[in-house]
Amino acid sequence: YPALAEAVHNVGSVQIRNRATLAGNLCNASPAADSAPALLIYQASVVCLSPRGERTMALQDFITGPGKTALAADEIVKQIILPIPPANQAAAFARLTRRKGVDLATINLCCQVNANGLTHFGVFSPGVTQLFPKGKVINLYPWEHNEVPVLLGAALAVDVPIIALHLTRPSITVPDREKLGMPSHFEAAKGAYIARDYKPGLPRGGAVIVQGTSAMASVVKILPLLDEQKLNVKVICATSPQLFALQSEEYQRKVITLADQMDSTVITTQARWLMHDWLYTRVAEDYALSSDWDDRWRTGGRLEDVIDEAHLSPQWVLEGIKHFVADRELRLGRLRDGLAETKLFD
Repeated sequence: YPALAEAVHNVGSVQIRNRATLAGNLCNASPAADSAPALLIYQASVVCLSPRGERTMALQDFITGPGKTALAADEIVKQIILPIPPANQAAAFARLTRRKGVDLATINLCCQVNANGLTHFGVFSPGVTQLFPKGKVINLYPWEHNEVPVLLGAALAVDVPIIALHLTRPSITVPDREKLGMPSHFEAAKGAYIARDYKPGLPRGGAVIVQGTSAMASVVKILPLLDEQKLNVKVICATSPQLFALQSEEYQRKVITLADQMDSTVITTQARWLMHDWLYTRVAEDYALSSDWDDRWRTGGRLEDVIDEAHLSPQWVLEGIKHFVADRELRLGRLRDGLAETKLFD
């Protein structure tokens, strides 16, 4: 278990490593726990003991969230079970900290190389750059590799001290934009662009603002189904809120009209809160498709498993858009009711 050995070598200080236990590290359930990603890679199980007897559960079911476990009030962790890894498997652990020496991880992860190719993150902080003051950072979210240099070029032309490139590289098919009726990847430099506009002559279903590689890739896969099922939605690819804010008001209102703002939601590979630049109403948030749809951490694993668990696979995205369109009158009715209530105070 070399990855586990690498992970526990980084836990706390020398004193902690000589007194603490793996069980304690897991029961603490800190997102920065270094042992957890490695134990998840090795498919660890946890044996819980109480006066009622023993029960065994997979580690991914044991840790239910930050600081939360499935351990009952009268239970303790008796042991951790590690199956023998297959001969054709290799794994490694790495982490990044703010300083050398004793420190909590800013990000840690464990990767496994075999037929499954599992990856497990511990703590991961891509959202911190969205907390920086206005004008001090440009966040970039390309969804396919052609957009990367375009966005970087646009950002480097702006006088800001920090450029944050939020980049993931799952294996996706680079789209044939001309065939799909999508604009050139150069449009990404404007911070947002219309990937699919409303079809004229059909009732509108609302605007969907998409950010992130896997989210946009899933949307592209279902574009033909949107036409077949008469889901007349406007798809907007959001690549940088800061670059979008630098565009002319005319361009901004063309891409996201005032009507779109009231009749929209988001699809993102990030946490829902991190889309606050693109969430214009609380109603939109209720219909958002995000990786934290159930307010839980994702367990990790193969890309396909993670995307499905995050409800961001093509099928999940299609169902989410269908729900969004079907509830249009209900959604807009909630907004109308809110405006009507304000008149009571005039």
